[in-house]
Amino acid sequence: MVQYIFMDDFVIENLEKADVESYLTHIVKHAVKNGIEYPPKRVETFREVLQRIVGNKEEGEALVIKNSDEIVASAMLDYFVDFSDGKTRNAEIMGVYVADDYQRRGMAGRLMDELFSRARAAGCKRVFLYARTLSAKQLYTRLGFKQIVPDEYNGRVLMYLDLQ
Repeated sequence: MVQYIFMDDFVIENLEKADVESYLTHIVKHAVKNGIEYPPKRVETFREVLQRIVGNKEEGEALVIKNSDEIVASAMLDYFVDFSDGKTRNAEIMGVYVADDYQRRGMAGRLMDELFSRARAAGCKRVFLYARTLSAKQLYTRLGFKQIVPDEYNGRVLMYLDLQ
């Protein structure tokens, strides 16, 4: 297991297969608490992505920040080939979560920096994500993401960041 220690006792680790269900529980619990509804189909999509990428660096990455054994933040990176040319490698960031007690302490930014580094190392040219809340949109804009198009139906915004 690869660990990166930062900020005192906080550690960034790769998510293990055995922790996928607890990871999903954290994401859903956080979303509900913040007024975001994750229908069962969305949770199942996350589960499928996690089962495909955890332990398979060719497909993506799933990272957690832990304080002792407690997951306090997490995110996943799903690699894909751009449909427009069939060869450019990109990534989608999903499931970004920071526990309430740990927000505004640089956790999301540190996690995103690690994801960007891994996406670059995997040959990705661009990363995409959907921002659902105003605070998420502000964070991603500060990190250099640009808005592509707002989704009027569910209030999320598709954003991208060039890694070059």
